[in-house]
Formats: sequence, C-alpha cells, structure tokens
Amino acid sequence: MSKSVTLFLRLCQGRLLAARNPEKVWRVGERVTNLLQKLSRMPAGCTVQHRTVNGVPVEIIENHSAHANTSQTLLFLHGGGFAFGSAANYRAFVARLCKKSGIARA
Repeated sequence: MSKSVTLFLRLCQGRLLAARNPEKVWRVGERVTNLLQKLSRMPAGCTVQHRTVNGVPVEIIENHSAHANTSQTLLFLHGGGFAFGSAANYRAFVARLCKKSGIARA
C-alpha cells in the first residue's frame, strides 16, 4: 500500500505545484486531506482527544496498551505549510509510533 500512497502523494503534489491560485491549492489540499483520513485507521487501543493549549488547537493521542510508558510523551509536528495536510492526516501514523515504541501519548 505504501507505493500506491507515495504515487498518490506525488500526483497531488504536482497538482498543488501547478496551481497558481491559493484558493485552488487549498481546495486540492482539502480533498487530499479528506481522502487520506478515510484511508488511515487508528490502531486498536489508541484514542484521540482534541484540546486547545494557549489558544492553539492540538490533538492528543493516547496509547492505552498495558506496556505503555506513561512517563514519555512524543511531540509530533506535521509539515504541509498550511496548504497540504493536517494533523488528522498523521493521526494513525503517530498512534502506530506510540504503540510500536511503547509511548503512552503524543
């Protein structure tokens, strides 16, 4: 599946680079974001909470596995330049990182 996702992202990136209109860039980015969210699934035992910290919206991913180290927190800052992607695109990926590494939250 990773090869098909890579191809998909390259195609989308080409469309974004070809778009001269910022509104069109935003629309394409929003479509890609929605599609990626549908393709990504949270692993079992992980949940997400939406909070605001000092006026900034954040997502907190909780790994409820019995072996999760509650003294560790992963800080993940996604890229995208406010035109492509969102925290939601990386939600399942970050949850899998927490599960594989035994970290309790991100």
